[in-house]
Amino acid sequence: MNVNSKLLAWVKNLTFLSCFVTYQALFHRKDFFNKVFKRFELNPRWLLLFSSKSGSRGDLYYDQGNFEKGIRLGQKKGKFGRLQRRRFEEARAPFSFPIYQSVKLDKANKAEPTLYFVTNSLPYTTSGYAIRTENVANMLRGNGISLRVCTRVGYPLSVGRWTSELQSMQRKNGIVRLIPWSFSWDARKRRQQSVRLLEREARNLNARLIVTTTSFEKASIVSEVARNLEIPWAYEIRGEPEATWLADASVRRDESSEFFQCSRLKENEAVQKSAAQIFLSHVSKESFEARGVKLSNPVILPNAVNPAIPVNSEEPRHRERVRPADKEEIVVGSISSLVGYEGFDTLIDALALTEDRFRLLLVGSGQEKDALERRAKKLGLQDRISFVGARPHSEIAEWYEKLDIFVLPRKDFLVTRTVTPIKHFEAMVCGVPIVASDLPALREATGGYATFFEAGNARDLAQSLNMVADGHHQAVKARQWAQERTWTNVGEDLIKELWTNEG
Repeated sequence: MNVNSKLLAWVKNLTFLSCFVTYQALFHRKDFFNKVFKRFELNPRWLLLFSSKSGSRGDLYYDQGNFEKGIRLGQKKGKFGRLQRRRFEEARAPFSFPIYQSVKLDKANKAEPTLYFVTNSLPYTTSGYAIRTENVANMLRGNGISLRVCTRVGYPLSVGRWTSELQSMQRKNGIVRLIPWSFSWDARKRRQQSVRLLEREARNLNARLIVTTTSFEKASIVSEVARNLEIPWAYEIRGEPEATWLADASVRRDESSEFFQCSRLKENEAVQKSAAQIFLSHVSKESFEARGVKLSNPVILPNAVNPAIPVNSEEPRHRERVRPADKEEIVVGSISSLVGYEGFDTLIDALALTEDRFRLLLVGSGQEKDALERRAKKLGLQDRISFVGARPHSEIAEWYEKLDIFVLPRKDFLVTRTVTPIKHFEAMVCGVPIVASDLPALREATGGYATFFEAGNARDLAQSLNMVADGHHQAVKARQWAQERTWTNVGEDLIKELWTNEG
């Protein structure tokens, strides 16, 4: 990349970012400045300077997904009223985006290009979503499939990650970054921009199949591109966004809200109109079937073991360490996003009911981090808990090594009953015992080889931790089960469903 190209890329990135930041500051003021202040570790009290009392009711309507009320609130005169109304109209706009029926699935030859349109990726995002994308892409390529991964328009600039290497079309490591010159303030124009950029990439690639992931907004974009190219598109259901929204909130939300109802209808439509439906679990597939969604070509592609983890060592690492005979510390914890439905408040409460030998390690960041730290201090547990924050993906293996018991303390919500995690597999294959909430998704994701407790019950969780510490666990069987759950093994059905070796 010469000097002129670098300068052009720098100017393009700056132009896009300035438009994006201005939009976020105007239409999502509170959330935007909250993220900025957390990013730079500023005093949150300063956030009050960027908030408006007149907008508090509008913020409440927005958080509750009541867009019609928000639009009516914005009918008043003045600049603020117009901005308020525009904010809600923007949030509502995706519900009117079309999702086109896919043409019938005609299996592509492995050598024929497939385009994989995703939300984010490593190294700019280290979530379970990004890790799954990396592993799925590597598994498909390892099976001879010609694959190109493409992240959403504007990413990673849209999450505050700047790099001088970005170009309008960067194909480094098989990943395309779609960076336009500007960020439109109109949702419909942004969608058409995404369609245009993605279609250009698909045509240049001569793609014969497009696969995308949750949510329905990406399905809308991909379905139009696929229709224009007269090729099939498949939908990978990685979660239920409306269910996640329902669970992850500091305000009261319910299923009767406009956001929940419209989002659910659009997700159902995306699943039904796709040529193939890729689910993370059987419970997820059954959830859509129970809602009356017709599945044409359903296939299960569950989360699996990272092939970089050594799975052939003779004995589980922690089998002899977790025992009651001595006074050595027992480190329990998790590596996860710190959001409400993950249930780490329950884990902290459980820690308060255990002996001092138990220590808690939480690796990750999220909106609940400050609240969890305050909870720990209130219970006098600050000396027994380590909040280490987010860590680069390259360091994660080191933090797994520090854990004696891996905990999945998810609360009982609509989303946690059906969406399976990926974060526990590394612990399982290393022989670390798993303690998990007794939820259908977690039973499936652990093969049933965990010590289960009643979701949200701190006392039951504390008892489970003591049981595991006393040596009553299934770490050996769990490890044996996880060793067979490689991406190569779990991907066989998907490959048979979507691709062929024939010319």
